[in-house]
Amino acid sequence: MTGDLKLEDFTTGHLPEPAVAPAVAPAAPRAVAPDASAAIATPVPRLGEIGLTNYAPYLMNRIMGRYNASLRDEMAELGLSTPKMRALAVLSVIDGPLIRELAVYSVVEQSTLSRALDQLQADGLTRRETDADDSRATRVFITETG
Repeated sequence: MTGDLKLEDFTTGHLPEPAVAPAVAPAAPRAVAPDASAAIATPVPRLGEIGLTNYAPYLMNRIMGRYNASLRDEMAELGLSTPKMRALAVLSVIDGPLIRELAVYSVVEQSTLSRALDQLQADGLTRRETDADDSRATRVFITETG
């Protein structure tokens, strides 16, 4: 797969197949989708039959990979890693989530996020406060600088 794909490639569905085609198992009996209203069952297509270019999870992963790669260089110039950028993006729209919630929203492992938050706080971009209802929990806020 070459690295010269454009946005049009994703929107038109004209993605090139991977350089190494995945091995496809010999045709096995196909599963059928149950349909109580019809006497004839509809076959469920297999991944090998529809191909990666028609498989939504694969396409979404490719799009996000391209998006993250394009942002990575810009963010690096600002001293931001992907986890830092994601945390700041979430914090700009959600006020004071718990760290575990922020990890889910930003799609970053909690241990990785904690290190990123340490650096963001040291840079004055975020602040942490103990949760008013649970002293064991910590909420994160973006600062004016952030």
